[in-house]
Amino acid sequence: MWSLVQRSKFIADFVSPVFDEFECWHALHSYEAKLIDGLHRIVNRYGGPKPS
Repeated sequence: MWSLVQRSKFIADFVSPVFDEFECWHALHSYEAKLIDGLHRIVNRYGGPKPS
């Protein structure tokens, strides 16, 4: 039978890499959202491509 400390350490060791990957995934999607928002602002400011 595991003690409470052993179980807590096992859970922390198991969850830590998953949480780090989630943080990276969240940061990537946040950056992507900011990039798309910036592109939308540029298109809206200049009215987009002009028809020829």
